[in-house]
Amino acid sequence: MSAPAKTRIAVIGAQGRMGQLACACIERTPDLELAARILREDDIGTCLRESSSEIALDLTRAGLGASHGRLILESGQRAVIGTSGLQPSELQDLKAQAEEAQLGCLVVPNFCLGITIQQLCARLALEFLPRSDRDDVQVSLEEQHHLEKIDSPSSTSLRTAALLEADGAPAISIRSERLEGVLANQTVAFKWGAETLRLSHQVSSREAFGPGILLALNHVQTLSGFELGLESAFGVRMSEEGTWGGFCPAP
Repeated sequence: MSAPAKTRIAVIGAQGRMGQLACACIERTPDLELAARILREDDIGTCLRESSSEIALDLTRAGLGASHGRLILESGQRAVIGTSGLQPSELQDLKAQAEEAQLGCLVVPNFCLGITIQQLCARLALEFLPRSDRDDVQVSLEEQHHLEKIDSPSSTSLRTAALLEADGAPAISIRSERLEGVLANQTVAFKWGAETLRLSHQVSSREAFGPGILLALNHVQTLSGFELGLESAFGVRMSEEGTWGGFCPAP
């Protein structure tokens, strides 16, 4: 009996720290095959065609995710975009292109599973606040990242704020810092009446991103269009308006 076919993955930005981590994770996973390590100086379109990969994972620098996503979809491959800094108009363009091509395109602002859990917990907290208190609640976000991170506020904090505001939170202020000796931290704080609730997430090593990368590569294979974030991979249902519809069993 022949061995089951492996899903072929191309990693764009393979020379970076996140790219190296992704390559190592893929090589350790029995049902995945690292089809191509695409470097900064390479022609992405040519490399994708020659690699015969089925999924391309973009882990380059802020601002390049949209153009690389277009190239991936044009090549007939599914796309996982882990590069930050995509603008709303760029997300809409990728959504339209993915739906027209009927190819999975997953944009992931943060691969840490803990961040998705933090976001879900924050949304749950907002839902359980009494309506009388919710009118007076103050919600704030604090994020700290390493000095090399270009985008500020981070895509993660912008995504967290957007989710909460869509669920009815008042306008959320975001405080961003770039600090030496810090990798990635985010805290969501709710203040109402005489109470404060703080939900904090800290990352001490890039190894924390590995499980989320593998989850994204698995989940994008089930898609025939566009998704933002890993919520649905966790079994979370979104309404047509993009707001939270609660939990449903994961497939």
